[in-house]
Amino acid sequence: MRKLFPLMLVMALLVLASACGKEPPDAELQAAKAAVADAQASGAATNCPDKLKAAEDKLAEAEAQYAAEEYDQCKATCLEVQKLAEIAKNCPPPVVATPPQKLDPPKKTPLVKSTDKIFFDTDKYNIRKSEMDKAKKYAEAIKSGWDKSFTVEGYCDERGSEEYNLALGDRRANTVKKYFVTMGLKADNVKTKSFGEGMAVDKGNNELAWAKNRRVEFAF
Repeated sequence: MRKLFPLMLVMALLVLASACGKEPPDAELQAAKAAVADAQASGAATNCPDKLKAAEDKLAEAEAQYAAEEYDQCKATCLEVQKLAEIAKNCPPPVVATPPQKLDPPKKTPLVKSTDKIFFDTDKYNIRKSEMDKAKKYAEAIKSGWDKSFTVEGYCDERGSEEYNLALGDRRANTVKKYFVTMGLKADNVKTKSFGEGMAVDKGNNELAWAKNRRVEFAF
């Protein structure tokens, strides 16, 4: 009997040790649940849904292991749950792309003012040589800065009949239009109108005043 006592003592210690290893990991499981709940409260469902789902799935696995009394596996799984939950909790909010602000296209403005003019000789409607550089500059400026229709207005001095001056003003406007078209402007965008001797810029009755009134202007 005395010889058997040490053996029985060893067996009892082994059983006791085995029983201690089988202690349910309640604290570990509760810590895992708290970690997942904390991640959920921090907004992980929005900020990092895939990481949160991984923690939740792992927690379900730990609970299944607990129910099956696989306590060692359950403890290890609970540690994984806490790590995954911590990652999900600390995920930054997703970057929301700000849609580009829709800006209105810049308004085009003609580079030729309504006060710019091309002048003509008496009873003539061809562009005289001294005005050709000016006409070219106007055509290039309009072409680069204006894509809508505009009007070329023809004027005359007070000499001649009203009918004659209206016709002469029309010829002057159309001469400028034809030149502008050769410079690349769309014919449909260039309208013409004659005012004849009306709307004189100088009311004087002399050559200086008449020279100012024999002109073409632009209306945008």
